[in-house]
Amino acid sequence: MGKDDKVKKEKKEKKEKKVKKEKKEKKDKKEKSSRKAASSSTKATTRKPRAKKEGAEEKVATGGGRKRKAIVRTEDDFEPFNRWWEKDPEDNAAKWSYLEHHGMIFTPPYEPHGVKMLYKGEPIDLPPEAEEVATFFAQTLGTDWCQKEKFQNNFWADFQAKLPKELKSKITKLKDCDFEPIKNYLDKRSEAKKARTKEEKEAEKEAKRLNDHPYTHVIVDELRERVGNFRVEPPNLFRGRGDHPKMGKLKQYILPEDVTVNCAADAPAPRCPVPGHAYKDVVHDPAVTWLAWFTDTINNQVKYVFLNAASGFKGQSDWLKYEKARKLKKYIRGIRDDYTKKMKSTDDDEKELGTAVYLIDRLALRVGNEKNTEEEADTVGCCSLRVEHMTFEADNKITLDFLGKDSIRYLNTVQVDPLVYKNLKALCKARKPEDMIFSIDPSKVNDYFKQFMQELSAKVFRTYNASITLEQELCKFDPEEHDISDPSEMVKFYNDANRRVAILCNHQRAPPKQHEAGMERLKKKLADQEATLRGLEGRRDELLGKTVSKDVKEIIVEKKLEKSNNMDSLVRKIKSQKLAAERTKIQIADKEDNKTVSLTTSKINYMDPRISVAFCKSHDCPIEKIFAKTIRNKFPWAMHSKSTWRF
Repeated sequence: MGKDDKVKKEKKEKKEKKVKKEKKEKKDKKEKSSRKAASSSTKATTRKPRAKKEGAEEKVATGGGRKRKAIVRTEDDFEPFNRWWEKDPEDNAAKWSYLEHHGMIFTPPYEPHGVKMLYKGEPIDLPPEAEEVATFFAQTLGTDWCQKEKFQNNFWADFQAKLPKELKSKITKLKDCDFEPIKNYLDKRSEAKKARTKEEKEAEKEAKRLNDHPYTHVIVDELRERVGNFRVEPPNLFRGRGDHPKMGKLKQYILPEDVTVNCAADAPAPRCPVPGHAYKDVVHDPAVTWLAWFTDTINNQVKYVFLNAASGFKGQSDWLKYEKARKLKKYIRGIRDDYTKKMKSTDDDEKELGTAVYLIDRLALRVGNEKNTEEEADTVGCCSLRVEHMTFEADNKITLDFLGKDSIRYLNTVQVDPLVYKNLKALCKARKPEDMIFSIDPSKVNDYFKQFMQELSAKVFRTYNASITLEQELCKFDPEEHDISDPSEMVKFYNDANRRVAILCNHQRAPPKQHEAGMERLKKKLADQEATLRGLEGRRDELLGKTVSKDVKEIIVEKKLEKSNNMDSLVRKIKSQKLAAERTKIQIADKEDNKTVSLTTSKINYMDPRISVAFCKSHDCPIEKIFAKTIRNKFPWAMHSKSTWRF
């Protein structure tokens, strides 16, 4: 056999061995997969079936054998929605023809915990009524409330009223009382509640949901609507707003006998959920939209239970409010001409009325009513301004400094009409600091407004001025000066306009507690983005053969950019990083500008939502960036406005 034949034979044998080996491997692989399939099928038949969630459907098989969860629909997905705005909304005398609900949930009786307070270091065993009030005070320890003298005095009077005679004569001074043992008990109970397992929390949540379920909705004219608040206010120590004279007083239990409920005559009357009790009265009044009312035990004011803010009743009320403000637009010039004439009048009453109306219109002041400062906080409006609230500056400027609604300070220096400046100075000159500037009654101001529009009042001016100011500010938007593809820039522009309205209406707030921490996080984020940008630009320069500083080289190494060798990819990353840094800068500026201004109050109560919707539709700005879900749910009728809509 020749040498060539021998080589050929070896090659042939090698090839045959290789083919045999491949066949064997293929066969083994096939057997292995068949055994695995048989094993898995056996497991599938013997495995215990997984328990299905209540109300859930079986998983549906899709192509490729994978399974997905079925979409479970609830009654909310099928029931009709109240699209009242598609009809012709009117302020009719009868608000409904059928109304059915289950009433209210009441606070359960107090359960004593038995923890003793200390008096001069001695443990005191309190009766349940006094222990409850002591527990309310212990909850305020560590807050600003328990440091206020009025709060302490009012609490002490109500606490002593709950003590029996033998303890009342013994416990005589608040400074000798130590409520720390109760506070420690409450803190431990709170920690234990937080430490519960997820299953325990879910079980409690489900039990609460089932208990609340009958009370969460009502039936109004064959439609289901959500209730705003179906729980009565629980007892506690009254806080109030600002320097309220009744802060610290005990809010008593509201019982079914204090509550009057309203429903249709042909609907089943709500059952009282508290055994042995009954509602004060059940009335059938279709002219009102409240479900129930009771009297507040602190200020003796009537409090109502209404439907949710997204309900048809509230929606129609909002729509009528904004339409009233739009109607004022037709009369505003005539009203301004008329009160300007009155300011020039020789009659003192006419001059005073014209000047007061100017302040209500131009400064968006509330009309103001005289108050009993022993019962309510000393808040003022236009007609109740005192001389001490106003100072006069040069160039026809006045400075107003007073407590407005909810005890929020109004501090504003503004330039007024020379005639207004002259009239105000003359009114203040003849009066003492504690005297009121105007002697006119607020009802006279509203009667004056009704000469122009029957439904016009001072309140409508605030809505009108807020809405018209917002529209004027948004009309300044120039697409050529702003990047409409960047939602953060659009939001910044809108928030700037919103802030001007909030300042006009004095919608202020204290800086949020987490403001500084939030600003630090944003600044740190911006510094990191700018460092990354420098590193990317440095790496690009390296690839172009340019000199790069030592600092930039360190950033390149730190950010692991030395492996980025694709120029096109680097250019894209640089562009993206620049945009990210710009967005963060906008966020920082926006957050800082709005830290003491409440933008939400204007959105919810004063600015016509259709202005904002039209702006978003005109410039393709997502409405979700402007209105949170709660506001979108509150104004579903406004979401259908066209981009061409104008106030």
